[in-house]
Amino acid sequence: MSLELIRREFLPDRSGAWLDVLEFESLHSVPDDQMLAAVIESPWYHHDYASPRGDEPEPAPHDIHGPYQLDHVKAEEFVPSRPASMKAEITDWLDTIDAEPGFAIAVRDTLARLVPPDSRIYRLPALGEDKMHVYGWVVGTSGFHEFVILGEDARRVTVVVASDD
Repeated sequence: MSLELIRREFLPDRSGAWLDVLEFESLHSVPDDQMLAAVIESPWYHHDYASPRGDEPEPAPHDIHGPYQLDHVKAEEFVPSRPASMKAEITDWLDTIDAEPGFAIAVRDTLARLVPPDSRIYRLPALGEDKMHVYGWVVGTSGFHEFVILGEDARRVTVVVASDD
């Protein structure tokens, strides 16, 4: 199953922190685990977050996602989360990095728009240093927070990553 990227949004902060949003759509409704697998397979997901993202996905094969070697990022690694938990984790992160007020407001507004109260959300937990690629340590010095939001119609999926480099 393939996903079509329908929207990208990148919010940077002067401190080096950022929020990256990738919204995809599928032609078919599939169970959550299959949708998570399709996200991981998307070339748009294969990015190190240490360099700017271009207008095209990374050339294949690209075996990195954020700080991790891509072969360690699997659908079964994602754990269910709740909208309130997602918002709390990202709000705590904003407080930790001492974000600029404008950045913090933009992040909160984006989350309010993207995360309805009845969303199905999955969080990628920290996978550990042994799962990182060679320069993975440069991404996420204040944490690497990744969530996947599944739409009500099971055809729309949004990846939200909050971190820094």
